[in-house]
Amino acid sequence: MMKKNKKYAPFFMTAVISLGLFTGCGDSSEIPEPDTGSELISEEETYEKSQAPSVSENKTLPAPSAELSDKLKKISFSAEKYHSKTKDTKEFFSWAGFLAYYEENVPTEVSVETLKTSGYLKAPDVLDNAVILYMKPKDIDPSAKKTSLDIFTAYETTEGFKVIGVGYDEKTIPSDEFRKILMKYNIDNGLITNPKTGSNEYNSIMSSIGDFRGDKKPHESTVPEYIVRYAANNDLYAVVILSGTDDVTDTTEYLLKKGEKGWEVVEKALENQENVKLFLNTNYSDFDLGLLPPYTLYIYRKEVRTTEHYKDIIDMLIKQNIIDTSDTITYCCGTQHVLYMELASGKKLAGGAKKDGNFSCNYINSYEEAVKELGKFVQPVPAFILKYNH
Repeated sequence: MMKKNKKYAPFFMTAVISLGLFTGCGDSSEIPEPDTGSELISEEETYEKSQAPSVSENKTLPAPSAELSDKLKKISFSAEKYHSKTKDTKEFFSWAGFLAYYEENVPTEVSVETLKTSGYLKAPDVLDNAVILYMKPKDIDPSAKKTSLDIFTAYETTEGFKVIGVGYDEKTIPSDEFRKILMKYNIDNGLITNPKTGSNEYNSIMSSIGDFRGDKKPHESTVPEYIVRYAANNDLYAVVILSGTDDVTDTTEYLLKKGEKGWEVVEKALENQENVKLFLNTNYSDFDLGLLPPYTLYIYRKEVRTTEHYKDIIDMLIKQNIIDTSDTITYCCGTQHVLYMELASGKKLAGGAKKDGNFSCNYINSYEEAVKELGKFVQPVPAFILKYNH
């Protein structure tokens, strides 16, 4: 569990002036209501996630027919049109090999029923037990040249799965072989946890990153090479965000995969991926997107600010006797919307810009409280400005 700092009485303060630093990134009126939960998952809690879709076992299989193929083609065209018309408002991804999107951060499968109720498929063309896939074309047709994910419709018959995609030849894949293809997209790789600092798993992951970076071993240097900002893993993959100790704008997001010899860094610069979910979805088909932090580092990392950027705010807090002049700021980091700082006395402050542009903040006692406080001002919370403390 989190280590708790010495308790301080809750303290609320509001600036009497509007600070431009916090008003230069987006319209604050569009900031959604806060999510009061922490992004960290306790090892003592069950991580509940939506059940990934799968192909059901049909007891009675139809024989292939021209009518069946015609319906599959219509479903494929409908799915393609649905994707094309709504992709600007929906975040589509491959969920265990099936076409899906996020509905209020909850993964939702695109089914035949979805197409019908959305008006993209007529009732006579509905085919029960047909599934809409989002896969690499080469997994369906080894001769395919397209490398990005694409949409296919599949239906099991007495001869195997009929698979049809717009612009692709109709394929019949033996049922056992088709299910093996689906296993490439299996994301059920164990419970997702935030490894406890100092645990064997944590040390193993960090050691692998240190070897990859060429960092000095603990016995070679007493100075830490980096600050951990985020860490999560299941039995197959791990995602870790690190920053330099002196320059918090120097932030790197790593992807590790566990093999026979342990953890290995397989991607070293996910912070450069504008759509990191799509990148990982395409290149690591069995990666569970739930391992990623709720924020996208690419969006926030260019907004990172440190002590020198907050001089006006710090002067204001000192003037209002919120920060004692003798209490040194030991750590300060934020973005254009939110701010977090630690003081030599052990006190911690988290705050941000309200809708009217004024700055307000609270004393907090833990990582979870900081995430909750920052969530009042921006969502998702850019929690990498905090120090991983689990």
